Parts: sequence; C-alpha cells; structure tokens
Amino acid sequence: MAARSQPLLRRVWQQRELPVLDDRLCTGCERCVGVCPTECLALDGHRPWLPRPEHCVSCAACVVICPSAALALARLPSEA
Repeated sequence: MAARSQPLLRRVWQQRELPVLDDRLCTGCERCVGVCPTECLALDGHRPWLPRPEHCVSCAACVVICPSAALALARLPSEA
C-alpha cells in the first residue's frame, strides 16, 4: 500500500508553496528565522535561506512577520 501512495505524495510535495526571498527588500532583521516553527530557515550572513525545504509546512509565519515584505510563498517549478 505504501508503494502505491508514493506518486500521490510526490505530487502533493511538488505542489507545495515555499518561502522565496526578495533580496532587494530584505533588511536582515532575522525575524523570519526566529518564528519558523519547523526551523527550516537558516541564516547566510544576515539573509535567510531554506536549507531544509522538506521541513517547511508552508505556514507563512515567516511571510507574516517580515516587516519589509521580503518573503512570499510561491509554488516552485516541479521536477518531472
């Protein structure tokens, strides 16, 4: 049964939205990293990045807390 659900799980994963950063707007306040409930965001200098996208639950907490609107959730192109 688990083997049959793999294609469905893969489709759901590929349709998720992940946080995307606009470097031009980011002030480096680091609030997004602190609010992330799954700790999937990390810092590269003073800029957030997503080293563990598989942990992201698309909750948008990082988007909501960003004072400069530098983060947005976006559906990324899926791999075939």
